[in-house]
Amino acid sequence: MNDPRGSVWSIWDLHIHTPGTKLSDNYGGNNEKNWNKFIQILEDSKVSTFGITDYFSIDGYKYLINKKKHNNISHFPHL
Repeated sequence: MNDPRGSVWSIWDLHIHTPGTKLSDNYGGNNEKNWNKFIQILEDSKVSTFGITDYFSIDGYKYLINKKKHNNISHFPHL
């Protein structure tokens, strides 16, 4: 808590959809290629924390935590 820099700001995106999201799948389907691209985009972004939104389900969140390559991003389920 005693960071010599003082306050540290982080960028969060609290509402993103994953491939295969029930009501808003804008990725072209729930397949390996789309998931790999999705995870790469998350890891390359400046956003540090994501709220994974999949209406009335945490399937996308569970898949992401099993598939994620690196631990440089934080995420949580957001119903």
